[in-house]
Amino acid sequence: MNRAERRGVIGVVLAFLVLLAMSAYRRDTLTRFPADPVLPYVTYATYVLLVSVWLASIRLRVTQQSMRRFIMAEGMLMFCGVTVRFVQDTVLSGDILLKRESGYLLMIPLVLLPLLGWYAALGLGQPDDYRTNPRWLSLAIPALILVALILTDGHHHLIFEPPASDAKPDLLFHPNVGAYLIAAWYTLFILLRLAWMIACSRRLGAPHRGEVLPFVVSACMFAVTIPYFSISFAPVLDLVEFFARIFFAEAMVWESCAVAGIAPVNTGYEDVLHRSTIALQIFDEDGNRYIGSADAPTILKHELAYLIRHGTLDTDDGCELHSKRIKGGWCVWQEDHSAIKAAAGELGRKNEALTQRGTLLAQELRARSNEERVRSQSAIYDMVAREVGVQLEQLNDLLHRVELLYAGDPPEGPCSDREALLLDEIRDLGSLVKRHCMARLVELGEVGAGEGG
Repeated sequence: MNRAERRGVIGVVLAFLVLLAMSAYRRDTLTRFPADPVLPYVTYATYVLLVSVWLASIRLRVTQQSMRRFIMAEGMLMFCGVTVRFVQDTVLSGDILLKRESGYLLMIPLVLLPLLGWYAALGLGQPDDYRTNPRWLSLAIPALILVALILTDGHHHLIFEPPASDAKPDLLFHPNVGAYLIAAWYTLFILLRLAWMIACSRRLGAPHRGEVLPFVVSACMFAVTIPYFSISFAPVLDLVEFFARIFFAEAMVWESCAVAGIAPVNTGYEDVLHRSTIALQIFDEDGNRYIGSADAPTILKHELAYLIRHGTLDTDDGCELHSKRIKGGWCVWQEDHSAIKAAAGELGRKNEALTQRGTLLAQELRARSNEERVRSQSAIYDMVAREVGVQLEQLNDLLHRVELLYAGDPPEGPCSDREALLLDEIRDLGSLVKRHCMARLVELGEVGAGEGG
């Protein structure tokens, strides 16, 4: 049992103790001071307070709208019941006839409370958009018939037998056939609700106590109600009034479902907050921490003030704190970006290393490309040299002859015909070698076409 469930049990125990104290005060006052004018107001205020606190808790805890709607309707019916009882003790205290007539109204909860409880129980384990089947809603027709019989019992006396003396009516309600029919109706829907809750408990995989606890409470609800039919609903000074027992037992049914884990209730999400991986925390208006998860960091006052103003706060360990305004305070949660920042840093280092490696590879590729180009050019030049090898040998011979011819001092004056012929032959042969080499280089793409001249 978690802390929220323990608080629920403590609340039920406190409500029961308040009810017992109020009933003991009422019993003692009626015994010693029957005409005490304060007693009805204190009793009514206590009943209204108990019902209001229970309805407020239902509104906050019951998360499913279909269930909450019917349970809140039960609460409204309880308000009507305690108001009727208050009117009886104040306005109608001296009129036995009107007090008896108004006493029929206190039988209506025996018809409507189990029906509303059955409608609410149908929503157990259902999705939020669940709507009660119209087939079940048709049960309101016999319920309204029973209510009509209760309100008109003074004419037909199907619910209670007529008073022994019409001239002097009393407050004894002797059950007739209709009263036992209402008792059967009440018992039927208690058993239906119990069977449905047990089925839901098994379907949802609740522990064994989930079946036992609502069963015990429902059995107690039955036990404190049916015996009144055997004593003609006499206004004896019992410890707790009849209608108060009915209302408290009905509330106990739903509280037992909440404690047993059958009814979907909001327990404050303390377990969720405690185990939250986003380090969720809730602060009040004064900056005091109300609740938070186990791994939530400690936030100083000035840090919280900065966080409230700016919405985010970076921490030294690579996390980010975020804040959101909620009713009555602030919600603060943590986003751990340390792993992302570490991964980004690692990616940055790897990117730098890859960039350096890419630069080295580019330089190596350029060097290899230059080397390959030089080799290719050398191969081309060697090929071209082989193609003009004969002409180059002839050119070497001609140059050697010129060297022999001018072994001594070069002659002065114009060249002889032999010298001119030798020089023309060298010029023609050199031009031939040059044109052939340039044509081959242009053809192989080593020289542009415009450079071949």
